[in-house]
Amino acid sequence: MTDKTQVNIRVLEETKSRWDDALESPEYDSLTHLITLSVEKELNSDESNQNSSLDAGATAEAVRDEVVPALEQIRRGIDSLDGRIDRLENEVNSQGPEYDMEKAVIDVLPTPPDGVEKHDQMEKWAMTAEEVHGALDSRGIIIDKPDIRNTLSGLADTTGFVKEREGRDDDPSAPDSVFWRVE
Repeated sequence: MTDKTQVNIRVLEETKSRWDDALESPEYDSLTHLITLSVEKELNSDESNQNSSLDAGATAEAVRDEVVPALEQIRRGIDSLDGRIDRLENEVNSQGPEYDMEKAVIDVLPTPPDGVEKHDQMEKWAMTAEEVHGALDSRGIIIDKPDIRNTLSGLADTTGFVKEREGRDDDPSAPDSVFWRVE
């Protein structure tokens, strides 16, 4: 025979009444049986919750082990992109405003019309620095006239993209230098 211990408990009359109502169910043989099953169920539930917490902790650790390396890889990718963007910004900034001005000036310069010799009626189709200034201004590009003149002469002297026909210094009525783009 198994050794059993008697446990006495005190409960409110209302609680005892609820237990007695539960005894009407065929699931329980006696009040002792009801209390024993309920206590065991509660104890098993606590163990299950503890195990669930352990499982959740293990799951969280597994997720962390996967997520942390992925986040580190993303961070390295962002750092790499930041470095590349910085290098591109430095490259663009190192070219300075002259680069944009040169491109803008070249874009507005005309090319000789088809069938026209380069020096035929050049004043009609080539542009003076003043005319280049007006063309840029109409596009919303504001550049000082002396800067345009210097840029045009510099491009004519150093590149094969721009040609210049200088006005005559000895004749004040001669037109200003004219410029055109060579394709």
